[in-house]
Amino acid sequence: MKTLFNAILVSSAFITNNVNAEVPLEEQICKGIVAIHLTKYFPVGEATIRNNPFEQGETQHDHQRRSFNQEYLRDLRLLQSKGLIALTEGQLPDNPLAAMVDRHYTTIHVTPTALGKEGNDQSQIAAEPTGKYVGGGYFAIPQFHCKVLKIISNVPYQAPQLSSSEKYILVLGTYRVTPTKYCIHPNDPGGDFKFKVVMKLNQFTNQYSVSLADLGLLNSDGWRQNNIP
Repeated sequence: MKTLFNAILVSSAFITNNVNAEVPLEEQICKGIVAIHLTKYFPVGEATIRNNPFEQGETQHDHQRRSFNQEYLRDLRLLQSKGLIALTEGQLPDNPLAAMVDRHYTTIHVTPTALGKEGNDQSQIAAEPTGKYVGGGYFAIPQFHCKVLKIISNVPYQAPQLSSSEKYILVLGTYRVTPTKYCIHPNDPGGDFKFKVVMKLNQFTNQYSVSLADLGLLNSDGWRQNNIP
């Protein structure tokens, strides 16, 4: 009985130490950058493309309803050309009245190939901070590997749109990306860039995770995104 009791204590200590084991900040930064900006997400099964050429940008997508603009279709075609998915684009119905209604939409069907299944990394969906892909039947294909080169500053941060009861930090630094074997842009060699991320502390695990991220060129004063106020 004493041996069993000691074994339980050892096991409990092992679990506790692993739960509280700190993941390096650099690793968490890269995890967030890849999940937010460097991963292609696509729905498995049926989805809808809106045939409005004036709709552009990520904000025009409705991930829960699987309704996307024309830019999304271009990405899906690139995924297909890379051999990651099989893409079937629907036809307008023969009925003229139905066609009048449906001419603004194209139904598509997405099937992952063996290569797409190999590249699917569901941890990216969990790391993506908005949660818009969770439970939606999406695949996630990271396009680049990430490595933090240098952390330049790490300071407490707060903004009106962030919860005042949570602890945040603002981290600036540089990072390097190299393409994965699943990258749909074969001529992109990667390179060194700068990042600015807002990270939120999980008080139960004592771990930080990326909530917002802006990326930029090293020799530029600006940023490619304006997510951080």
